[in-house]
Amino acid sequence: MARLAERFRSDEYFMDREFDPPTNGFNMVIDDGRCAMNVTAGKTICTLSLRSMPKAHSDEAADLIVQHAQQHGLEVVASSGFDPFYVSPDAEIVQAALQATGMTQAGTVSFGTEAILYQDYVQSVVLGPGNIAQAHTVGEWIDIDQLRASVQVYGRMIEALCM
Repeated sequence: MARLAERFRSDEYFMDREFDPPTNGFNMVIDDGRCAMNVTAGKTICTLSLRSMPKAHSDEAADLIVQHAQQHGLEVVASSGFDPFYVSPDAEIVQAALQATGMTQAGTVSFGTEAILYQDYVQSVVLGPGNIAQAHTVGEWIDIDQLRASVQVYGRMIEALCM
């Protein structure tokens, strides 16, 4: 798996340069059920994840992972995640977000959001206060000034898109 992880970090075929970082965030977690260190676990579960991006050939990356695991005699239960979340910078909602924030160019984020659950039903954009470096950590927080500013941005977007 280490060789695959390195390949995913270095092979342009598995990257999408529109994202930062452009790699799929291949991640592996091994869980032996909190078995004591001096005991052989009856069962160990290894969970692997990839961040799907439109141009990163994620299905092929997942197939490679499954093939390598099976070659080593591991039982594999593969489940597909979600289609990658991507919105064209020219989309109406992105343009409204740019106008509401005063920014001139849209960007991409290197983390997953619930936006993937909504994208088939409603125009979606990832926009809000906070910093991913502060998110999902002990003591997670958002600066109150960022919250206040976001209220103004959301108000401008509602006016632009709904009024």
